[in-house]
Amino acid sequence: MKSVRDKNPMIRIVFAIALASLAGIAAAQPGSKNAPAAQPAANPPGTHTLNMKDADIQALIATVSEITGKNFIIGPNVQGKITVISNNPMKPDELYDAFLSVLRVHGYAVIKSGSFYKIVPEAMAQQDGSGGLNGTKGHEPDELVTQIIPVKHVSANELVPILRPLIPQGAQLIAHPGSNSLVISDRAGNVARVVSIIERIDTVSDAGVEVIPLQHASAAEVARTLTQLADVKSPTADLSDQPKVFADERTNSI
Repeated sequence: MKSVRDKNPMIRIVFAIALASLAGIAAAQPGSKNAPAAQPAANPPGTHTLNMKDADIQALIATVSEITGKNFIIGPNVQGKITVISNNPMKPDELYDAFLSVLRVHGYAVIKSGSFYKIVPEAMAQQDGSGGLNGTKGHEPDELVTQIIPVKHVSANELVPILRPLIPQGAQLIAHPGSNSLVISDRAGNVARVVSIIERIDTVSDAGVEVIPLQHASAAEVARTLTQLADVKSPTADLSDQPKVFADERTNSI
């Protein structure tokens, strides 16, 4: 017995067109086996994208070692999970800077020892003694360094209570009265900032120095306003006698 479709040629044509349309729609679906898979954009030559979510920190160290060619010695206390999200391709030196920042967030530091780089907890790194002793020159901002800062016009002992609130709790700051110098051990970026502050303070003057933490105002705005007021009140006065106000934005102090 023939069906209605077999008896009517027009029905057969419509049925065939419908089947072809359905097949085309199925092929266009994202999950279809026939649909071409989207290929991720390739990084420019010599660059890398670092994306890790809840990855073991030692897996990150192995990845950075492979990309940068650096040899790492990992301390037994270096462990934990890390997350790094990077959308822009980075060169090996930029990737290494990001790596140092990740270690810093998790309380670890890198110390160069010959052809190797030791990764240890930050407190242990400060006591290691192999950190850079030539100051911040040639070091990345997140590297641990130790710098000796000679002071000429003020007492090194007087600078310690002034500078102590401006550096992290784990940093070391010691005055050496015999040579009137300061010894500071901290991240290179922080050490450079402290040196800049000391250079502004260490001048020939009888004026005192005071650090004032602010709670409800911006240190940069207050410093700018006070400087403008001093200029308005005594525009013809000797500039060496005018008070100088500087802002430390990290601690919001003047």
